[in-house]
Order: sequence, then C-alpha cells, then structure tokens
Amino acid sequence: MGQRGEQHRAQRLPSEAEDVLIKLTRVLANIAIHPGVGPVLAANPGIVGLLLTTLVLLKLLVSNNMDGILEAVRVFGNLSQDRDVCDFIVQNNVHRFMMALLDAQHQDICFSACGVLLNLTVDKDKRVILKEGGGIKKLVDCLKDFGPTDWQLACLVCKTLWNFSENITNASSCFGNEDTNTLLLLLSSFLDEELALDGSFDPDLKNYHKLHWETEFKPVAQQLLNRIQRHHTFLEPLPIPSF
Repeated sequence: MGQRGEQHRAQRLPSEAEDVLIKLTRVLANIAIHPGVGPVLAANPGIVGLLLTTLVLLKLLVSNNMDGILEAVRVFGNLSQDRDVCDFIVQNNVHRFMMALLDAQHQDICFSACGVLLNLTVDKDKRVILKEGGGIKKLVDCLKDFGPTDWQLACLVCKTLWNFSENITNASSCFGNEDTNTLLLLLSSFLDEELALDGSFDPDLKNYHKLHWETEFKPVAQQLLNRIQRHHTFLEPLPIPSF
C-alpha cells in the first residue's frame, strides 16, 4: 500500500474504532436493561467492576462523539439502580461527568444523565453530590430548556430534586435563592395546562405530550412545587424610615 493509502487508512481508523465502541456499548446497554440478564449482571461485582471500568475509559475515548457518550451513559443509567454500582460511580467521580453532560444541550444525553443522578439520589448519603459543580442549577436549566418539549425529562429532573430536598427546612438554603425563584416560576408555568401544552404540535403529537404531562410530570411537579412553597419565605421590603 502506498503512502496515500496508508494516510487514508490512518484517517479512517478512528472513525471505525468509534463505530465499533458505540455498537459494543449499545449491546452492553441492552443487556443491562434486560429484565432477566440485568439483575444477574448487577449482582456480580467482578463483572460490574470490569464493565464500569471499561465505561470510564470509554467516555475518554469517545469524549467528542455524542453517540458514544449517549450509549455509555445509558449503561450507567441501567446499572445505577444497584447500590454497589452507585458506590462505584461516586468513588470514580463518574457523577461529575454526568453533571457536566447536563450542559451538553443534547436532549437524549441530558435525559440519560439525569436518570443516573436520579438513581444516585435514592441514597440519602449521595444527595450532597448535587451541590458539586453547580448540579442544582444544571438540573434547573435542563428543566427550563427541555421541559416544554419533553415532559418525561422534566419528570426526571423533578424526581431528582424531590429526592434531594427530602429533608428541606428552607428552600433557599436547599436550592439557593436564584434557583428557588426559578423553580417557583417554571413549575407554576409548566403546571398551567394552557401554557404547558400550547406548542405547535400536530394532534397526535399533542395528545402524546399531554399524556406524559398528565401522568408523569404533573404529579411529581405539583408535589415539588408545594414543598418549595411551604418552605419558602417571601420577604417583603421593609418600609423606608422617615427622618
């Protein structure tokens, strides 16, 4: 093979390698979600350790390939329902990678990353991780950016924030002043059916959105809004003293 052929082959290899990795990860994701195989896989620490170590390396190898990242995150999402896997994720700082992905402006990646964070916040000891790297703000931004077009993603965000705020005593201390006010505004707007479902969708798609809004988003969002309102102090400005 001549020099030009070698150069062409060298240029193609990274793309081919990424394609193989993506397909492999997709297979792992499907195995992990299988109702018969998934639990058996998650119950074997040796297999899980090898798999997750592979995924940690994979996210570095395909860091610029959104398809590869999506498939890797799907595997983490499927396996993170197991407590030992959650421990591995936090110990290896994979949760920071998940929170960084919330900034990706990629709806499917945000959905999968939020699913991992939701699974992590089931464990009370791990809820503090959302304070790292502006996790709360990133979740609120996801709700703002994707809520009206993806009520399932909006539901995941609300469930994650619900878990995080289980022991709330003051909304501003829990979420921060700015994010508390943003949540109050967003949740109030999104729970208004006329505002929430006022998209320019065809009838079938509109019915689909309404179904997920009513059955998934609305119940948890209403509970979250009620909790925030109960623990939020609406301070009125003090009167200006006269001299």
